[in-house]
Amino acid sequence: SPLNANIRMAILLKDISNAKEILERLKYSGAEQTVILSCIRNSEYKLSSKIELKQFLSTLNIPFNTYHQYRTAIDPNYQRENIHAYYQETQNMHEPYQIKDLAINGNTVKELGYQGKDIKDILQRCLDAVIEKPENNTIEYLMNMIKRTS
Repeated sequence: SPLNANIRMAILLKDISNAKEILERLKYSGAEQTVILSCIRNSEYKLSSKIELKQFLSTLNIPFNTYHQYRTAIDPNYQRENIHAYYQETQNMHEPYQIKDLAINGNTVKELGYQGKDIKDILQRCLDAVIEKPENNTIEYLMNMIKRTS
């Protein structure tokens, strides 16, 4: 299927330093700029395992399929089939890769006496742990981990 206009624009602007400025002058919407610039910014991201993919997904702010099409188009070494299989497996198994996927949330951490940025940092540590081992995404495991590491 032909690539959508945002992916084509990302390919065109990939090696241009003032891509954001160009998009603004061409009156691209904020949403379109986000897609294009996110593709460009992540052009080189190393994706060779399911764990790396989930770490990447935790920071990606656009639909994965958009990025996947872009990366396939620009990078002949991109392991298209493998990465897509990892993505499908992550989705099918409902494996956690975002803070909102955790068995605990900010309120749980707050109840342990943490505040502000500490809450975010702790949730990020929990996420890192469950990205590596999804079976650790339980309230008990994460609460024990927080108590052990603080």
